[in-house]
Amino acid sequence: MNSKIAFPDYNNCIMGIPNSIVRYYGGKANHRGLDLLDTAFDHEYKNVLFMIYDGMGTKMLADNLPKESFLRQNIKSEISSVFPPTTVAACTSYYSGQSPLEHGWLGWALYFNEFDKQIEVFSGTEYFSREPSGQTDVGNSIMPFKSIYSKIDKATSKKVKTYSLYPSYIARPADPETVLGYDSFDAMLSLTADLCKAAGKKFILAYNPQPDSISHKTGCTSKEVKAILEEMSAKTAAFCDGLEDTLVIISADHGHIDIKKDVFLNEIPELDNCLLRPPSIEPRAASIFVKPGMEDTFAKLFDKYLGEDFLLFSKQRVLDMGLFGPGKGHIRYNGFIGNFIAAATGNTLLRYQLPDCPEPVKFLSHHAGLTAAEMYVPLILIKNP
Repeated sequence: MNSKIAFPDYNNCIMGIPNSIVRYYGGKANHRGLDLLDTAFDHEYKNVLFMIYDGMGTKMLADNLPKESFLRQNIKSEISSVFPPTTVAACTSYYSGQSPLEHGWLGWALYFNEFDKQIEVFSGTEYFSREPSGQTDVGNSIMPFKSIYSKIDKATSKKVKTYSLYPSYIARPADPETVLGYDSFDAMLSLTADLCKAAGKKFILAYNPQPDSISHKTGCTSKEVKAILEEMSAKTAAFCDGLEDTLVIISADHGHIDIKKDVFLNEIPELDNCLLRPPSIEPRAASIFVKPGMEDTFAKLFDKYLGEDFLLFSKQRVLDMGLFGPGKGHIRYNGFIGNFIAAATGNTLLRYQLPDCPEPVKFLSHHAGLTAAEMYVPLILIKNP
């Protein structure tokens, strides 16, 4: 519940949610579930509804909503995100039940050696130039995964229908039976309510991009964040009150922390001279590739300039400590990790500016680092028998 250093706890983690769900439907889970969620599956619900509220960490809720608010009242537990606590890694763990180590979707922009580019895996955009990379579906084409939807379909012989709801403007996850787009939070709730009322058993995943989107622009405790969380809490309460025979699971992919400064590696010549290429993954969880023979030099210089705001882990240390989670590493994982991972512990973004490229987008809050504010999210359960 504060900005102290927090590592992922893969024994009490967001990965447990999809694995509990898959096991509930009789499917084969990749990892252990969550005991609290397993207990909540106390009968055969007509509907299991999983709602992801992007960026809604427990600290953000505590800072912006009173204890008696619907969302805070119904928190049953606080759980860890994965590393890095960011949408690409965490939501792919939700969709697959796998750790980032296993599915390989480590963060926003990954370095693909066959294209010699850092590519945003959700959009296919080249990270620094923001031009099309020519690889519009690079994530699904190079790192496909078996989704929880397909596991539920297989376990139930499609007797349980699977649905996912996403904003119409963003990319959709792999292979749910039915994908529905929506244009507002109200529309998401309305579509979900209609699905829950329809005949037959269903698993529904509904993704809401707030409060993440507004937090990036205004900070974690702005009046805008407070207003949108108050609206979400009140409307979620009214929505849940109208449900029958439905288990509602609400959680987040990660939390947020306010950003006080951006540090550009290209503006620190001693560090820049050590780099083989610009960093990738995330500005608070950076994969750093160093020129051969300059590893020790870089590590000492990094500690000198950035040691107060980042922990620097060697590639071997990252593997030994299981930072990206348990399981067998994806075939691409090793290539995405450079000589080092720089994980943020302060309020700083690690940036890089290439010549003739647009300046990076300014963020007032962000995520993907090793602080409690970013790492811990709520497990909210509402049972409507």
